[in-house]
Amino acid sequence: MIRGVKQNMSRGIRVLFVIVFFLSAMVSITVEAYAGPSPYDDPVLATYTGPNGIKIISHHPKWVDKAKLKSVWDELMRNTHFEEIKYFKQVDIYQGDYVSMYYGGVATRTWSDGRQEKYFADDGRIAYFPDPHDGSETGMAHTLAHEYGHHFTLYYLWKKEKVSLDDSSWKKSNYARIRGLTSYPQVGVNAEHEWQPAEIAAADYIQLFGSPNARKIIQFKGRWTGMYSTYMYNFCPQENMNLPLAAQVPGLYEYWLKLAGQPTANINVPPTAPVLALTNVKESGFFSRTLIFQWNRGLDNKNNPISYTLLEYDSPDENLGYPVAFSVNETKAERLVYDSENGIKYYRVLAADPEGMIVSSNLLKVDLQNPQVQKAPQDLLFRDVPPGFWAEEAIAELVGKGILRGYADNTFKPSKKITRAEFAVTLCNLLGLQPESAGWLFADTVNHWARGYIAAVREAGLIQGYAGNLFRPDKQISRAEAAVIISKALNLTDSSPEVPADVERHWAREAVARVLQAHIMTGYPDGAFGPDMSLSRAETAALLVKTAI
Repeated sequence: MIRGVKQNMSRGIRVLFVIVFFLSAMVSITVEAYAGPSPYDDPVLATYTGPNGIKIISHHPKWVDKAKLKSVWDELMRNTHFEEIKYFKQVDIYQGDYVSMYYGGVATRTWSDGRQEKYFADDGRIAYFPDPHDGSETGMAHTLAHEYGHHFTLYYLWKKEKVSLDDSSWKKSNYARIRGLTSYPQVGVNAEHEWQPAEIAAADYIQLFGSPNARKIIQFKGRWTGMYSTYMYNFCPQENMNLPLAAQVPGLYEYWLKLAGQPTANINVPPTAPVLALTNVKESGFFSRTLIFQWNRGLDNKNNPISYTLLEYDSPDENLGYPVAFSVNETKAERLVYDSENGIKYYRVLAADPEGMIVSSNLLKVDLQNPQVQKAPQDLLFRDVPPGFWAEEAIAELVGKGILRGYADNTFKPSKKITRAEFAVTLCNLLGLQPESAGWLFADTVNHWARGYIAAVREAGLIQGYAGNLFRPDKQISRAEAAVIISKALNLTDSSPEVPADVERHWAREAVARVLQAHIMTGYPDGAFGPDMSLSRAETAALLVKTAI
């Protein structure tokens, strides 16, 4: 499939009809039929064979230079590939205003006794028609990545799940489940091009595995005045913008890596999706006004600079947006509107990291004649603390005061359990205690990274150890232990007359009764307190912010 002016095909994957009779074995091999256009009969004018045996074959009179053919091979190889590359044979370059296509995939052997056997053909190929309207490197890169994406996704789905995206078996795939495709009635093998599962998967491949050129971010200053096309990644990252972008589908990247037998640890994490709002409208004079758009910053796991592209659409179903503004790390943009302009426009911001992981904001509807101003979106503190998270305010307050800290990958890990050593450090930050260079040391904290903090809270009489002069610094602290420590730190004396049933006979009953009476800690919705349950980082934030020391 090729985008832009060439979106006139009914199917994105076409494979050549081949019937080969092996007389000795009496086997016929059938692949889905395709009536190719006349350029397929053009003679071979030049050939380049890459080191891995993949051929670039030109039938195009303007593509006969070997260096030019090598550039096609080089670009093809920049796309992420694993073992599936062994089943790819060649790229044929044709002339004409036609749609580029992938040929290959699942084939069927029919034996003389009528038995049929499906297998993945080892002669995958791309018919590449250089766009006469766009001779850019980006255009070639986008096309090759998309067509190779068909090869990649078809191969692993067949090898690992024995399903195909080109027949009804796609509904049984884990890809369809993870991508949520069955929840869209528009999706189908014979659906509109942008709703075909094979085309959706090929677009996902570009976003997750495409070459740097295929995912190149187009940068510009001021108002965009040039031509723009669907080849431009941050103007149109996928053909169907009614679906979430690939990087915004939880588990999709890991899914394909696992199918390909690749590790999933330490993978690139996309930026958080921005929230877009129209925050102001200023009269600009000369029968015009200025719309002020703002969005919150995207956070990834590497503190990379994040680029933002503000796009405008005439319809919510458009896939290619008009580029209004571009910035790096700047979360504000303007759009000059003349009084003569009217009607409804739609806006979204695309956020991308330097590696091409791209996410979309909400789609914002704006009436140009009656624009409604909204509150500016609040920046996220951490990637994993979304707006409205139950402990968001407590985390923000304690992080702002330096009592708690996040991690280098822009996460807070609110569900992560906190250790006794980490709790000791947090207490020192909260109470203003300085780490002790000399003081009480437990047998298992002499060489521990938090030994000074542990000694400080021990000297303050807030923490006790275990038998045998042990502190167990890396043991997760329990809710009961936290209740005892906070009760001591605040010198609480009043007790709740009633305690949850699971605390009634617990060793920390009195401390729990005091923190309950002071409303510093609470139980769970089922009425239990969970004294022996480990304390999470979010619970620690909610607990400590209530101490008001």
